[in-house]
Amino acid sequence: MLAIIIPYYKLTFFEATLQSLAAQTCQDFKVYIGDDASPEKPTELLEHFQGQFDFVYHRFEFNLGGVSLTQQWERCIALSDNEPWLMILGDDDVLGENVVEAFYNN
Repeated sequence: MLAIIIPYYKLTFFEATLQSLAAQTCQDFKVYIGDDASPEKPTELLEHFQGQFDFVYHRFEFNLGGVSLTQQWERCIALSDNEPWLMILGDDDVLGENVVEAFYNN
């Protein structure tokens, strides 16, 4: 299964990111959202997407992305469950509706 890792900090475009995941033609993936102690909590928005796709949300107690983006990505990747494939997706990225399907077909 594909793990989609989202290091989260800004709410501005996050809803569009989540909508693009909910619209995927292939739902064979799990999303891991690592909140980098953002002042913009996404919990209410995430409730709207509950049941639309499989995701895990974790809020970290301190901001690391301002110090080391690489370390923030690493701790977000550590949330995953040993899936064989990883995709890192920004909290402002939007996927076309068949990205996951195309991934598995290639």
